[in-house]
Formats: sequence, structure tokens, C-alpha cells
Amino acid sequence: MFVPLHKTPDWRNPPLVTLALMLLLSLSYAVLQHNDPLYEQEAYTFYFRSSLPDTELPRYVEFVRTTSSREQAARLKQELAAGDIGGQIAVFHAMQADGEFQTLLQQDLIISPDDPLYPHWQQERSYYESSLQKISAFQFGLIPSQFSAYTLVTHIFLHANLSHLLFNLLFLFLFGFIVEMAWGRWATLGTFLLSGILSGAFYVWLEPESARWGIGASGAIAGLAGAYTVLFGMRRIRFFFFLFVYFDYVSAPALALLPLWLAYEIYDYFWAMNNVNNLAHIGGLLSGAGIAWLLKTRTALVKTDFLDSEIQLHALESGMDRARKQIAHLEFGKARQTLQSLQRNYPEEPEITLQLFHIAKLEPASAEFHELAHMALQQTGVDEATLRRQHTVYVEYIRYAANSSRLSVALRLTLLQRFISLGELASAETLAHELLKDPDTPPANRLAPLIRRLIKAYEGSSKASTAKQLEKLLQRRAPGPSSMHSGN
Repeated sequence: MFVPLHKTPDWRNPPLVTLALMLLLSLSYAVLQHNDPLYEQEAYTFYFRSSLPDTELPRYVEFVRTTSSREQAARLKQELAAGDIGGQIAVFHAMQADGEFQTLLQQDLIISPDDPLYPHWQQERSYYESSLQKISAFQFGLIPSQFSAYTLVTHIFLHANLSHLLFNLLFLFLFGFIVEMAWGRWATLGTFLLSGILSGAFYVWLEPESARWGIGASGAIAGLAGAYTVLFGMRRIRFFFFLFVYFDYVSAPALALLPLWLAYEIYDYFWAMNNVNNLAHIGGLLSGAGIAWLLKTRTALVKTDFLDSEIQLHALESGMDRARKQIAHLEFGKARQTLQSLQRNYPEEPEITLQLFHIAKLEPASAEFHELAHMALQQTGVDEATLRRQHTVYVEYIRYAANSSRLSVALRLTLLQRFISLGELASAETLAHELLKDPDTPPANRLAPLIRRLIKAYEGSSKASTAKQLEKLLQRRAPGPSSMHSGN
């Protein structure tokens, strides 16, 4: 089994349709089906305590012998000959799933009115069938041999048991939210419902004589899975897979999931002995894939930009992890190449520049060291994390550059303002002294307000003498009213 591990939900814009469908499926099970196990047990208990098994099961074995397979009939006869309840149950399940036999039975063509057993059989059979009608899964499930159009919809919202429901809810969430992000809520709802209907129709078409109750949202969810594969196409995404006790994840084109899943369902249909409705799964997968192909090629409804951004984010994270490992192993040349390659694709990513700066500190006399320091210090953004990162780079740059600092006046003015706001007054003071002494500093009216903010920040603290010194320097550069106050 394969499960996509490519994208996490954006809870700022939650997948409301997917969540609503999950809630509706849960409520349907809790409200409509809470008594189903009891009613089912009552019906089957009555059946095996009545004379119905002795009347019907031998006739079913004979029906199989004359209409389909002598070998199957021989196996069923052997089950009955064992004389235990287990053998009867095995034949009973085969009989219940045989729509042709059930139809003939209800038409009195298996046990006719002139049969001496008919009155008693008909009475017990009527009671048993009325007991089945209490079971929501029987009443609203999809039964091809007793087909009703409305059950193409109602069967989607019914489940055999709690584990069946929970398994479907998990896969509905995994595939539903990503499809909803791609083409919106109404299209997702339509894909779910239409895939569920078409998956049921596929089951009815290929097994019209079946009397098995088709219930569950798995066909509709398979439709979302089929849509998912077409939506991503040849984009490589991660799949978690498990086989018995072995599990791992692989990266592969999303479209590869479709034939793999179809192959699994076909194999399961022909060779596995279980109650899974594989035909509904196959019909759902093909329906969802077809719907997605139409939407993707014929309309502008599908939006896949976020898929590309997710792939790019994964590539960035993988590259950064590789660079960090190279740095940890002191492979600085390889790390520089990895980071430079990433920087060409992600020029605005601050972490790349920061890591390159740390590597360049090994050669502080190089032009690259000064260039990377400028890049890191010129990054926009006024959030605290950005300001803290820039302050760290500034402190290290000044320490490694010594007297060869090449920061422009404009950049130093920007940093002065930022470091005052950040409360890093020591670094702000260093910049203030440099700017006050630098002949290239622009007109004093641009510098003076920043110096006065720094002086005000120092007032009343242990740095009062520093504030006075800055005031004197400012007065020499820009004579004017003092910002220092004295009491009367």
C-alpha cells in the first residue's frame, strides 16, 4: 500500500470540504448505523436457528451444480456434509452473494408454492427479510442484483464497521486536502461524489448478478487518489509504503501511483480472499483520474503553483541539510559549492547567505567575505529574527574585518536605526562614532535624529557619560539645541 507524504495542510485556509465530508461520514455511521451490528446479529441468529438453512442451503448447492460449476458445488456440498455451523456459514455467505439465486428464491422459483415446505419456509423467509430491512447497510447499500439508483449515492456514506470507517477517513484526509488546495472546494466535492457514483456503477456493470452489499466511501476516495496522481503528473513526490512488516518511503513521479494501485486492486480482485470491493476501487481510481484530466486540460480551474513551491521547498531543505553535513565534516569547499548552487535558485533565502558568510570568515581578506557580509546586512525584513541575524553578522564582520570594513554609509545608517530599535546599543554606538567621524556621511539632518535617539536611550543609565560624549560629537557635526536636560 502506498501513502503520499508530500504536503501538509495549510490551516490558515483549511480544507473545509474534506473536513465536512469526514464529519458527515462519521455522523452517518454514528446515527444511521449505530444499531446495525445488533440488527445484523438478530437476523443471522434467527436464520441459523430456523429451518431455513436445511431448506435453502442444499438447494443452493444443487443450483450451483446445474448452472455454474460442479467443482464449486462439490466444495459447498463438502462444507455442508461436515455437519458443523462453520460449514453452513460458508455456504450461506456464498448463497447470500449470489444475486441470481436470490432473485429466483424471491420469485418462488427455487421453492415453489406447491412444495410441502413452502408455507413454513415462506413465513420464516419473510421474517428474515424483514429483519434485514432494519439494517441500514442492507437497506441503503448498493446491491447490483436488486439495483436502485439512489443507492449509488447512499452507499458512499455507509461503512461495515468502525475500522472500515477510520481507514477511509485517514485516506480521505490524505488525498482530499491536497486535491481541495488544487482546484477548490466545489470541484473537490463534485469529484468525490461523482467518483463514488461511477465506482458503484462500475461494480453494477461488471457484476450485475452480485448480491453483495456495496458500502463505503472507498470508491469515492479512490477517485480523489486517481485525481491526485493526474494532478501531480510527473512531479516527483514522496510515498510511504509498507509490505508486511517492512516499510520505507520512496520518491517517484506521482503518476506512477495510478498503475501501481490499479495493479494491486486487480491482483486483489482475482487472487485475494476477502470482502474488499476491488471493482469499486478500480472504478473510483479511473473516474477520478478522468475527471482530473478533463479539469486540467479543458479548464483553468486547476491551480498547481503551490505544488511547485512545495517541491522547491523540499529541494531547498535537502540542499541545506547536505551543506550542513559538509560543514560538520569540515568539507568547506564542497559546502560552498552546494550553497552557491542553492543561492542561484533561491537568491532571497537568508539562511544560504548566512552559511556562505560563515564559510567566508575563513578568508576575511577576500572580496567574497565583504560581499557576503553586505548581502546579509542588506536583507529586508523588520522582524526580530532578521534583525538578530543581521546584528550577529555585523558583530562577526567587524571582528574579522578589523580595520578593513567596507560598509557603505547608507548601510551603516540603516543598521544604526535597526540596532537602536533592537536595543543593541553598543553596536549602535560603534556605528554612531564611525558615522560622526566619516567625512562621507550625508548631511547632518539625516544622522542627527538617529544619534539623538541613541542618546535618549542612554539617558538615566550607567552610560550617561557616553551620552554626553555623543552629544558633544553631534554638536560639532550639527550644532543645534542640546538633547540633554538639566534640572532647575
